[in-house]
Amino acid sequence: MPEEGKKYIADSELYRLVSFDMTNTSSIIDWSHEREWRMPGDFEFRVDWSAVLLETKEDYREFIKKSQSKENKGILEDICGIIVLDALLM
Repeated sequence: MPEEGKKYIADSELYRLVSFDMTNTSSIIDWSHEREWRMPGDFEFRVDWSAVLLETKEDYREFIKKSQSKENKGILEDICGIIVLDALLM
């Protein structure tokens, strides 16, 4: 755990610290991708709090088609939304 970070945050927040060291290019340590997933205690996952993130209109069409299959029936009613990135990035 990075010693520098321990100086600035409370013990109850130490789970937020991740290792990040780029000083040795042959052995880079970068756990920053893990930061958003860290939380203390139990995590409650609810589909109705979840949105589907898709890259393209084609992905959207495929998702809609697959969501109408027998085993996926109801997913569109359960999720809180669908976001298509290429529509946002154009």
